[in-house]
Amino acid sequence: TLLNYGFSQITGGAAAGGTRTFPIAAPTLGCQKTIVCTTANTSDSAIVDLNGATLLGLGTQDLIKFSTAGDFVTLVGVSTSVYAITSRTPTSVTTTS
Repeated sequence: TLLNYGFSQITGGAAAGGTRTFPIAAPTLGCQKTIVCTTANTSDSAIVDLNGATLLGLGTQDLIKFSTAGDFVTLVGVSTSVYAITSRTPTSVTTTS
Protein backbone atom coordinates (compact mmCIF):
# COMPACT_ATOMS: atom_id res chain seq x y z
CA THR A 1 0.00 0.00 0.00
CA LEU A 2 1.32 3.43 -0.98
CA LEU A 3 1.55 6.02 1.77
CA ASN A 4 -0.89 8.93 1.46
CA TYR A 5 1.86 11.57 1.59
CA GLY A 6 5.23 12.25 0.01
CA PHE A 7 6.54 10.75 -3.22
CA SER A 8 6.13 7.29 -4.77
CA GLN A 9 7.54 5.80 -7.94
CA ILE A 10 5.53 3.00 -9.60
CA THR A 11 5.93 0.81 -12.68
CA GLY A 12 3.55 -0.73 -15.18
CA GLY A 13 2.91 -4.42 -15.83
CA ALA A 14 5.77 -6.81 -16.37
CA ALA A 15 4.43 -8.33 -19.61
CA ALA A 16 2.41 -7.23 -22.62
CA GLY A 17 -1.15 -6.74 -21.47
CA GLY A 18 -0.08 -6.73 -17.84
CA THR A 19 -1.40 -4.24 -15.34
CA ARG A 20 -0.02 -3.57 -11.88
CA THR A 21 -2.34 -2.12 -9.25
CA PHE A 22 -1.09 -0.06 -6.33
CA PRO A 23 -3.54 0.64 -3.49
CA ILE A 24 -3.04 3.92 -1.64
CA ALA A 25 -3.85 4.65 2.00
CA ALA A 26 -6.95 6.72 2.79
CA PRO A 27 -6.44 10.46 2.41
CA THR A 28 -5.59 12.74 5.30
CA LEU A 29 -6.78 16.35 5.19
CA GLY A 30 -4.05 18.54 3.69
CA CYS A 31 -1.53 15.76 2.96
CA GLN A 32 0.00 15.92 -0.51
CA LYS A 33 1.05 12.86 -2.51
CA THR A 34 2.96 12.78 -5.82
CA ILE A 35 3.08 9.56 -7.83
CA VAL A 36 5.32 9.07 -10.88
CA CYS A 37 5.17 6.08 -13.20
CA THR A 38 8.61 5.18 -14.54
CA THR A 39 7.62 2.45 -17.02
CA ALA A 40 4.27 1.91 -18.68
CA ASN A 41 2.58 1.90 -22.05
CA THR A 42 -0.92 1.36 -23.35
CA SER A 43 -0.68 -2.41 -22.90
CA ASP A 44 1.40 -2.46 -19.69
CA SER A 45 -0.31 0.07 -17.46
CA ALA A 46 -0.13 0.94 -13.79
CA ILE A 47 -3.22 1.73 -11.73
CA VAL A 48 -3.49 3.48 -8.38
CA ASP A 49 -6.54 2.22 -6.49
CA LEU A 50 -7.86 4.85 -4.09
CA ASN A 51 -9.03 2.06 -1.81
CA GLY A 52 -12.56 3.32 -1.20
CA ALA A 53 -11.76 7.03 -1.48
CA THR A 54 -12.96 9.09 -4.46
CA LEU A 55 -11.71 12.03 -6.49
CA LEU A 56 -13.15 15.49 -5.88
CA GLY A 57 -15.64 16.43 -8.59
CA LEU A 58 -15.45 13.07 -10.35
CA GLY A 59 -18.27 11.19 -8.61
CA THR A 60 -17.40 7.58 -7.88
CA GLN A 61 -14.13 7.49 -9.80
CA ASP A 62 -11.58 5.74 -7.63
CA LEU A 63 -8.84 4.53 -10.00
CA ILE A 64 -6.00 6.49 -11.61
CA LYS A 65 -4.43 4.86 -14.69
CA PHE A 66 -0.91 5.59 -15.94
CA SER A 67 -0.21 4.53 -19.52
CA THR A 68 3.04 6.34 -20.40
CA ALA A 69 6.45 6.38 -18.74
CA GLY A 70 6.91 9.71 -17.00
CA ASP A 71 3.22 10.10 -16.16
CA PHE A 72 2.62 11.81 -12.84
CA VAL A 73 -0.23 12.90 -10.60
CA THR A 74 -0.25 15.01 -7.45
CA LEU A 75 -3.08 14.47 -5.00
CA VAL A 76 -4.10 16.28 -1.84
CA GLY A 77 -6.43 14.94 0.82
CA VAL A 78 -9.52 17.13 1.21
CA SER A 79 -11.17 14.80 3.74
CA THR A 80 -10.68 11.26 5.04
CA SER A 81 -12.52 9.87 1.99
CA VAL A 82 -11.76 12.32 -0.86
CA TYR A 83 -8.60 13.19 -2.81
CA ALA A 84 -8.28 16.16 -5.17
CA ILE A 85 -5.97 16.12 -8.19
CA THR A 86 -3.84 19.27 -8.05
CA SER A 87 -1.64 18.46 -11.07
CA ARG A 88 -1.12 15.63 -13.54
CA THR A 89 0.24 14.69 -16.93
CA PRO A 90 -2.45 16.26 -19.13
CA THR A 91 -3.33 13.51 -21.59
CA SER A 92 -2.09 10.13 -20.47
CA VAL A 93 -3.23 9.95 -16.84
CA THR A 94 -6.90 8.99 -16.75
CA THR A 95 -9.44 8.27 -14.03
CA THR A 96 -12.17 5.67 -13.89
CA SER A 97 -14.26 3.68 -11.43
